[in-house]
Amino acid sequence: TYNEQSVSLLPKQGGSSEADSETQALILKEGLELVFSVEGNYLQEILVREAARTLDTVSRQAVVQGLDLVTGGNAGAQLAFPAAMRSVVGKSEDDEVVMETLAEVLSAVQEANVDVGGPQGLASGLSSLGGKSVQEMLPGLDEVGPGLLATALRFNAALFERVSGRVLGEK
Repeated sequence: TYNEQSVSLLPKQGGSSEADSETQALILKEGLELVFSVEGNYLQEILVREAARTLDTVSRQAVVQGLDLVTGGNAGAQLAFPAAMRSVVGKSEDDEVVMETLAEVLSAVQEANVDVGGPQGLASGLSSLGGKSVQEMLPGLDEVGPGLLATALRFNAALFERVSGRVLGEK
């Protein structure tokens, strides 16, 4: 079963670092293939929906903060937004939960000492997983490329559904 296979892939005590590196590369490859599956799956659905929620919330808060900078802190009072625009930049009932979740995820990433301060930081964090280059560890673009595209389309659909639901007044 999958559980037995997963357990068998875990690094063994006293194993060589090359074997550990190959094992980590295999686990990473299978994980990416699962997350970026062309067919889609339950895990991917959860991740895509949460990513869309998070991007929506963070984007709206950034727009409001930018407007507050321009208007001196009272964008709502000085700018007469059409109703559709108010619903686009207005607060959603799950904003607080989304931001708390994002803060916890970022805290966990920082605690794991993974430097995600940009593409180079992310690459150095990933490459420290086993001493191999990121290109050697990650599956080729030809393997996950179609899944990346399918996942991006699912993400766009989830984001559109979220924003259009708010604009049209749906819950």
